[in-house]
Amino acid sequence: MIVSIIIPTYQRPTTLTRAIDSVLRQTYSDVEVIVVDDNDPESDARRQTEQVMAAYMQPSSLKGKDSAATPSLGDREAGRVRYLQHPRNMNGSAARNTGASAARGELIGFLDDDDEFMPEKIASQVARMQELPADYALCYSHYFVDHYGKELYPFDESREGDLYFEALCRTFHPQPGSNLLIRKTAFEAIGGFDVSFQRSQDLELLTRLLQRYKIAYCSTPGLTVHAHNVTFQKQLEAIDYYTKKFQPFVAALPEDKQRTFRTEIAKQRLHILLRNHDYGKALSVISSRELSLTAAIRHIVSVIKIHFTRKRL
Repeated sequence: MIVSIIIPTYQRPTTLTRAIDSVLRQTYSDVEVIVVDDNDPESDARRQTEQVMAAYMQPSSLKGKDSAATPSLGDREAGRVRYLQHPRNMNGSAARNTGASAARGELIGFLDDDDEFMPEKIASQVARMQELPADYALCYSHYFVDHYGKELYPFDESREGDLYFEALCRTFHPQPGSNLLIRKTAFEAIGGFDVSFQRSQDLELLTRLLQRYKIAYCSTPGLTVHAHNVTFQKQLEAIDYYTKKFQPFVAALPEDKQRTFRTEIAKQRLHILLRNHDYGKALSVISSRELSLTAAIRHIVSVIKIHFTRKRL
């Protein structure tokens, strides 16, 4: 069974080799790597990325088809690594869709260009999915977070099954941007990534997948996520856009679950504002009808507890 791993890349030529090599080092051999270069063709990042990719490529190159739906791509192939180039910067969602469209595998996965797989990841996930019924269309593995190069700690998410509501509320954390292995038929059935999402596109995809399918968990360590800074304002904008886009999904829920959704989103906004020391706006969240003072205090205490009790390696 072929597994296709898509690595979208944008302005990170220095970490791209690490990501690619982590896939090539997998104990599961039937894997293809598809790197999708979303840098502007005239940028230094494009030139630097081409230099990185030259180590994996043979001299020959193939051109992609020109159409309104599929951009013209430069497609250079050598062995297990394929290199696709967007004609312009089109965003991460589009880059992931481009790679998925070119994928030959029955199973597809995505890897951010600054993260890395552990050697047993794909083999263990394939074995897990083969033992489950077809309605389990995606699988994630146990993972670690490298916190800005200062500390490494395991993440304790391990739930599986029907987790649509938890995904919708953004309280399920399988690190979907780099951790999911997905049946390609399921990915295609929901239309792939929503290209309107500039951020949280992985959460958006996860939510729509789990509206139809179940997710499996693999306890074998499979991924190291290298955390990087995102401005607080962009985090808030991502939550606001996510909430707006999923409003029809929320409206279809029973009233009690709608209230739970609004409370969970309010907690996430509060968390971001407190980390940014924006206490005025944080108080406005607490004083709103979406989050009671008691719920806010409980949330703050739980975050503090997690911070001081989580395992570090």
